[in-house]
Amino acid sequence: RILAQNKIETAIHEDLLKLYSPQENSQIGNPVKITGEARGPMYFEAIFRIAVQDANHKELGFGVATATSEWTTSNFVPFSAKIKYQTPSTKTGYLVFEKENPSGLPENVLNISIPISFGK
Repeated sequence: RILAQNKIETAIHEDLLKLYSPQENSQIGNPVKITGEARGPMYFEAIFRIAVQDANHKELGFGVATATSEWTTSNFVPFSAKIKYQTPSTKTGYLVFEKENPSGLPENVLNISIPISFGK
């Protein structure tokens, strides 16, 4: 699966997604537990996709973030996810948060990439 690599400016990222764990540029373990908050429009049916990628944007694994409270709002909604991923060939990589796009239209694609490093 090839993901569109949209560059998201920090202001937009902070307006749509608040990541609590892991922090940006921190080392992750396998599996990685992810918690944070995302605005309601990131979700569809209370979920959105998160991928683990290496530094070359090769997808190593993916999972879904699940809303832990009412998601049909424009407010921030807490989420959690746990993702197991393949052994990376690079020391760094990305968590890629994908806004759900039930329409399938390219203009509605929105991915937020957060840099991370891989643990030993």
